Amino acid sequence: MALQVEKVGEVNWAGLAFRLYLEEPLSSEARERIRALIHAWYIVGAYGGFGGMLHFLSEIGEGDEAGRPVIEWWVDMGSARPEALDTLVRCLETFEEVEQMAFGRLVLGLPPTA
Repeated sequence: MALQVEKVGEVNWAGLAFRLYLEEPLSSEARERIRALIHAWYIVGAYGGFGGMLHFLSEIGEGDEAGRPVIEWWVDMGSARPEALDTLVRCLETFEEVEQMAFGRLVLGLPPTA
């Protein structure tokens, strides 16, 4: 199943915010595996795997928005090419399939502030 990806508000390559909305809470094991997947994607990028280098990965946090669990992080995308995002999306889609779970959507950027 294709992961829905949305861009909202400001999308800043030097501080790209990610919010992964979940359909249901993750087990502690699944939570650690998704963190490991995001970290592995970052490590590949930090060593030039995406035609340039990712520069920084924030702490991977968890929250709740409108009663739905959310995983949040941001990355300084550095000199990496946009294909880095395609790779992350494919990895998340595979995670959904292998773990037999569903993500709601992946949101890139920060919503506008009032």
